[in-house]
Amino acid sequence: MHLKSDVIVKVMEGTDNNALGEVRALKDVGLYIDSGLVTIDKREEPVILMKKVPGVSLQETVQFRDASSKEEVDAWIAQMEPHVQQLVVSWALSDHRLLHADLNLCNIHIGGKRTQQGISFDEPITEVNLLDFGYPGIFKVSETVTKKQVQTWFKAQWKSRTSKSAEPGFCRIL
Repeated sequence: MHLKSDVIVKVMEGTDNNALGEVRALKDVGLYIDSGLVTIDKREEPVILMKKVPGVSLQETVQFRDASSKEEVDAWIAQMEPHVQQLVVSWALSDHRLLHADLNLCNIHIGGKRTQQGISFDEPITEVNLLDFGYPGIFKVSETVTKKQVQTWFKAQWKSRTSKSAEPGFCRIL
């Protein structure tokens, strides 16, 4: 049994191989609950039910909103990097061989909480979780891929992917 507050319902565009891939990836990381059809506006739509990923988006926090400089935001992103890299590498080398390639701030949750001032994140940043396991952001990797190869790939991706998403308003927060 899952509490409504701990579940995300994602309406899918269809039931093709991309949707099946997302279901498999969610199962691999332990976030899958169920899938099926629901009626929305008198139409049946395919949906995936998944566990809500803990944490908060950096961009929805009061610290981000009130940041005094780009350098301050860059310092927070730098704090996130080794934790995200560790998670990406561990999933790529696990039995499931998943490579989370959609590295932008919208798909990273950090430890945080709701306060009277709004949502804030825990400083220093030591807790990260990844979300969005759909196409084209998730890949299976060969069993011959090494830790060093994944780390090299990650470092090449990180800076270019996170710099664009550090701009205010990039993520749509519901």
